[in-house]
Amino acid sequence: MNKIICSIFFTLLIPVCLTAQILPKEGAKLHYRIIGFTAPEKQWAKEYKIEVANGNYKNDADFSKNIVVQVSGTTNKIVAEVPGFGNDYTWRMVFKGSGSNVQKGELHHFATIMIPELDTNNYRLRIIKQAAKYKDAYVFLDDQKALYDMAGKPVWYLPHNSSFSESATPRDFKLSPLHTITFNSEDRGIFEINYNGDILWTGPDYADANAENNEHYHHQFSRLANGNYMVLGTETVSVDMNADSRHSKKNEKNAEKVIEGGTGLPAVKAPFGTVIEYNAKGKIVWKWRSWDYFKNSDLKYYKDDQGLPVYDIRENSFYFDEKESVVYISFRVISRVLKVSYPDGKVVGVYGEIFKEGVAENGNGIFCGQHSCNITMDGNLYLFNNNSCGNGPYPSLVVMHLPATNEDSLYKIWDYAFPATVYDNLNLPYLPFRPGKGKHSVGGNIAELPGKELFASMSSPYGSLFIVNMDKQLLWCAEAEKWNAQERKWQSAAQYRASIISGRAELEQLIWNIELDK
Repeated sequence: MNKIICSIFFTLLIPVCLTAQILPKEGAKLHYRIIGFTAPEKQWAKEYKIEVANGNYKNDADFSKNIVVQVSGTTNKIVAEVPGFGNDYTWRMVFKGSGSNVQKGELHHFATIMIPELDTNNYRLRIIKQAAKYKDAYVFLDDQKALYDMAGKPVWYLPHNSSFSESATPRDFKLSPLHTITFNSEDRGIFEINYNGDILWTGPDYADANAENNEHYHHQFSRLANGNYMVLGTETVSVDMNADSRHSKKNEKNAEKVIEGGTGLPAVKAPFGTVIEYNAKGKIVWKWRSWDYFKNSDLKYYKDDQGLPVYDIRENSFYFDEKESVVYISFRVISRVLKVSYPDGKVVGVYGEIFKEGVAENGNGIFCGQHSCNITMDGNLYLFNNNSCGNGPYPSLVVMHLPATNEDSLYKIWDYAFPATVYDNLNLPYLPFRPGKGKHSVGGNIAELPGKELFASMSSPYGSLFIVNMDKQLLWCAEAEKWNAQERKWQSAAQYRASIISGRAELEQLIWNIELDK
């Protein structure tokens, strides 16, 4: 009797299991057009082929007349690209065995959905120099909420979710080491999602991160190779260091009010940065506070041009070298990078100008107002140098030798400034800001590629993205643009940060990093 019941149970279960193995699901509305197709495996099949027709069809004759995509493989999991967004599609899997043994699967249906940010009448990624070495790479643009191929065509976008606002712009949009996507959604929080847009993890609410000091997240959020998460935060601290009840213009925007300090002297509530590491359960496992460093460092001598103290030193990026157990933290306002040992939190390296009492700020001579600090595969420090001090040079990429001992020093070994001559050949329908002739940038980032080339996004007010090698040859270059309907012309669409997926293999790892039974 039990055998009969089990037989009936498994007979009923088989159709459910087979349906779970079919992707895309019947009637799916997709926010991507590079798609992972899968159907139940056939033990006798030696080859599998995906056929996709443009349109919604119920019979083989109509379907066969409109096939636009055919891709073959040796397994029942095949990645294929459909032509566009805003279309209906019909597909099937064809199974091929030995000789003439061919079986055509059932017809299935899905659609790709369009959003305004992907409409080429509104936004575009204009390719200036075609890629050769990285032609199979992809770039995330945060302003467009989308992933583009190196030919400038959108292939994926961030779907709307009630947890993150449809109007909010994601920041620090990138692929994680564990083949997921992470981003910071402005005032909505930090998120990890898969290719389908399913939320895999979200950080604790700001109040939960540090209720007493109203901490919140900003700038950078990363999944670590150890499986944990690291994010930049800001906490409000009552600074009781001096007798001057005023505060500098740099503090004025963020300082809440002047209060009486513990010594009876006036103090100011000011923002200070934190670096927080969470585990998968959302519990804080490590935290570093810039205030602890600030109050015992030379930064007490950092003053504005009126001689008033500056408290908002503005951290904007970090790099966790998990192998060496150190965290590099970049501070834009003071043009400084700190090397912090992990997990004890001690500052073991200071790169930038050292401030002295009564001595005016004069810069460190290598970088200023920088973003996006990282360590190269060769162990060098590299960053996007905004060069925002005074009237000096304009944005550049900088690679520096890291001191190995206390007797050693930081020095520049390579730099690259995006040439103004590139703009001379753009034939743009608008007048762009030009490096060397325009403005300093705000934001920007840089990333080393597997071949030791560098990918960079210049950020506001520039819309330029590019790949350059160590011989300073441009390997790829593009301009992100948006249509100004009021002025009826294209203009630069600056990305605060952009990131890159270096090749198709990495993208396919992201695509298949999903649960088939969802």
